Amino acid sequence: MKKMRIWGTLDPFVESGACMGRKVANLGFLQALIHSQAFDEYHFFLEDEASMARVRQGLEAMDVSGQATLRYMRRRQLPHHLRETSYHCFHLSDCINWPAWLAALRNRYSRQLFPITSLTHSLSLTRYIREMLLQLWEGTTPRDCIVSSSTAGKTVVEHIFAQARAFLGEPQHQYSQPCCRIIPLGVDVSEYVPAGSQERVHARQAYDVGDEDIVVLVFGRISPHSKMDLLPLLRAFHRVFAQGVPQSSIRLMIAGWVDAEDDFSASITNLGRNIGLRIKVIPSPDETAKRQLLAGADIFVSLADNPQETFGLTLLEAGSMGLPVIASDFDGYRDIVVHDQTGLLIPTLGNTQNGFVDELAPLVSDYHYHLWLGQGTAVSVPMLAQALLRLIHDKGLRRQMGQAARDRVVSRFAWGRVLEQYGKLWDELWTMPVNTDRWVGRHPLGMAYGKIFQGYCTAELVPDDCLTWTRFGRAVYHKQDCYLTYAGLEDWITPEMVRYILFCCRKPVTLRGILQQMQERRMDISQDHGYLLVMWALKQDLIRNLATECKGTPGAAQRYPDR
Repeated sequence: MKKMRIWGTLDPFVESGACMGRKVANLGFLQALIHSQAFDEYHFFLEDEASMARVRQGLEAMDVSGQATLRYMRRRQLPHHLRETSYHCFHLSDCINWPAWLAALRNRYSRQLFPITSLTHSLSLTRYIREMLLQLWEGTTPRDCIVSSSTAGKTVVEHIFAQARAFLGEPQHQYSQPCCRIIPLGVDVSEYVPAGSQERVHARQAYDVGDEDIVVLVFGRISPHSKMDLLPLLRAFHRVFAQGVPQSSIRLMIAGWVDAEDDFSASITNLGRNIGLRIKVIPSPDETAKRQLLAGADIFVSLADNPQETFGLTLLEAGSMGLPVIASDFDGYRDIVVHDQTGLLIPTLGNTQNGFVDELAPLVSDYHYHLWLGQGTAVSVPMLAQALLRLIHDKGLRRQMGQAARDRVVSRFAWGRVLEQYGKLWDELWTMPVNTDRWVGRHPLGMAYGKIFQGYCTAELVPDDCLTWTRFGRAVYHKQDCYLTYAGLEDWITPEMVRYILFCCRKPVTLRGILQQMQERRMDISQDHGYLLVMWALKQDLIRNLATECKGTPGAAQRYPDR
């Protein structure tokens, strides 16, 4: 009988809100993964009902629900499913939030140490080094892997772990860390295809662009603090016009997410007017508008200078539509653009003397320190002007580079190619040897609530405490009365469990006795769960504690002799 291949995650992959590259990439990955039919089932462990409803609706809208079994569970059900289900892997949409905590649960409850993979997106938030520190512990196994979308991103991950190890002051191999592999983001090459002549004409007419105009398109977050500063591009156009290119022949289209309170778009438009550059800003375009803009463009420009950018999904979309790209030689861009073949890379100059930013970043907003960091990266304006001149003057070169860009994207970045790499990675991680005496303790930086807050109450429930039902509990057992539970407890407090606790407490019984009976009956209840169930029943006055009446049970005065 064929073994079921089951894929799990803690992330929705379907998100609302501002259209960021991370959200587009995550959604594209999930859609392509389900279409590939690589797994029999997909399990989503989500935080609440609203998240489950949003993911369910999103996947139904993408028409993938009939291609595989999709299951939606609450995260509190995770321990049970880890015990009962053989997972092929868990994949997380971000390498920051959950990997260490998921590994701790896997190690404690799962019968097999399945691979846990997680993906890099932005890596520059100041809190990330603290979050990544959690993954340096005994519970990380050789089957745990951070997937970097770019070569530069992989180097950043390695630098983060090196700094975290230096903080710990431990030998290099004292604590395990996830391995790191490079798998790029992908694009649907059947959706982003070079525009036909009629589509191109209509796209240009929509924005009142003439047949002979050269349309330069910039697409991305329109803000100098989060992706790129556009002022160097305006300076480069100033140089281009000084070389004799007619100002009337160039149209600069700037499209992307715009913060409502940000006036940067207006400033750019005014500056462009001062040098005779016609600029149109298209704020927050939807997918249809984005494809229309790409269809009508001649040159795609992206000058990332901010460490928030890790890969460059828009470069894939532009290349897939057959556009030549002018891009900064920065981060993951150099993995996408082959200089002089699919586009032109513009040299950048960086600054490693960022001590004051390092010190202030934890104390200010993400906006401010990313603005400072971005201003410490310089894109070569003279080289940018030369690149623009070269492509503006040579239509044949634009066509040649655009075709080469399309070929490269199809061969390397189509979602099918990307998923092949993921499939090989998950299979390879299964072959990695792991210590059978695996670490089964909880994560050392997880809050041990019982221990930390143990002094808050008068006394503590102990195994030798004697318990028996109350009049209310007896009435509930005989279905003469009912109790109330809150939303969020339904997985831990079920009618069957409550009835069994009351059955056990028909006559005085120790907590230890109740737990032993549960074990003998092979009930799916851990000791921690059993304690919670008993405490809940005490709280609801279904049972009472006879600690001082039951022989051998210490009273409060014995437990706290200073009272």
